[in-house]
Parts: sequence; structure tokens; C-alpha cells
Amino acid sequence: MRELCFAALVSALEEKGCGRAEVAAPSLSAIARMVNAAPATLYNWWGIDQGVQTVARWAGPDPAVKPSLAFLAEAKVVSFWPYRSGCLRVADVFDLSLTELACAYYRTIGVWAGDCAALARCRPAGPPSCVAEDLQVIARFAPGDLESTSVRLRSLADTVVASIFDDPSLTPAIALDGVREELMRLLAPPEDRLAARVEVILAELADRLLHGEPDDELITQAESGQIRQAMARLGLPAPAGRGT
Repeated sequence: MRELCFAALVSALEEKGCGRAEVAAPSLSAIARMVNAAPATLYNWWGIDQGVQTVARWAGPDPAVKPSLAFLAEAKVVSFWPYRSGCLRVADVFDLSLTELACAYYRTIGVWAGDCAALARCRPAGPPSCVAEDLQVIARFAPGDLESTSVRLRSLADTVVASIFDDPSLTPAIALDGVREELMRLLAPPEDRLAARVEVILAELADRLLHGEPDDELITQAESGQIRQAMARLGLPAPAGRGT
């Protein structure tokens, strides 16, 4: 029912061009007209004659919260929830690690920002409010300080959404790549970050083997030393080389 309730709002935002640029939130009376005009909305269950008061209920008892913004915040959460639920189901099925879950979650944010551009761009633009709560939970399992990690994780979520805004042709995976390195630095234990560095170096080496010219130097002395040191710290046997 709540999805039907917000359908009229999304339609109105799209008409205002909110899917292409950030626009201000509609007025309280305009929102009331939208939802009351929509068939089978949640407001019909409350009573259509209540008008603006039905929308005002979304703000709760805090007088500092504007009802129209509270309504839009709830609309964002409702639109994001199926994406979030799908991400968490996949995490459960495949028993994802913390960093794998975080990457999947940020990619999900990117998918939502592309699919629900009208809501995502409506000021205050950005991810739904529930994202901050989810990232607070993820931050509890990070090796660093809880508060500073939470702040950075929220900032990275904003970055992913902003990337999609700046270039709608951008895929969620590419938007994730823009924050992946810092995400790993925040969440991965030191040994995992080390393993990731070794993986990157070895992948580059494999690319040189496959695509390099015959006379190209495959690996420098410095790179060879980095690999050996990193693998030794991981407890792995160092690769054999010339003269060893």
C-alpha cells in the first residue's frame, strides 16, 4: 500500500524534471493534493477529507521537522527497501564477508539512485535516511573508530549517489569502483588489505604476460620485492626467482 501511496509523488517529481536535476521538495498542500488524487493510496484508509493533516502526520511530534520533508524521506526509504532486502538476501545466501557485504550494499545504493532518480534527486538529495543506520551497523565491525568510520561510510554513500547524478550512464559497478579503495581501507583487517594489494599486483603481472611485448620488462626489482614481502607477511611461500 505504501508503494501505491508514493506513486503519485514520484510521478509529480518526474514532471518537475527531478530525474534530471535537483529540485526543491513540493509544498505540503501540493503533496496532499497528489496523494489524495491517487487511487488506492494509504491516505484513503485514513480518510481523504483530512487533507493536509494526513501528510502532517509523517513529521511526528518534532516541531522542527517539516511534514513535506518527512514525507519525502519516508518515500525514499520505501523505494529503497526492496533493493536493500535483495542485497541482504544475497549476503545471507552466499555468506558474504564484511567487505563483500559493504561492496554489495554500495552497489545497491548506486542501482537505486539510477532507478529512482526522481526521489534521489529531490532536495535534500542523496541516499535514504536508512542508509546511515545500516552503515552505522557495518561500522561496528570495522577495525577503526566507530564514529569516524560511520562518518566516512556515509560520505562514501553520498559519493556513489553523486557519481550517478553526474553521469547517468555510469554503471553502479563503476560508481562503486570510485570508493572501493577507501572502503577496503576502512573495513578490511590489515591482512585482508595486504592480500588485496598482492592480488592487484599479480593481476597486473598477468596482464603484462598476456598483452605485453616480448622485450617488455615483466616485473621490476621493486615490485618483486613488494610481492615477496607481502606474501611473507601473509605466511605464504615467496615465488621462486632467478638466482634463488
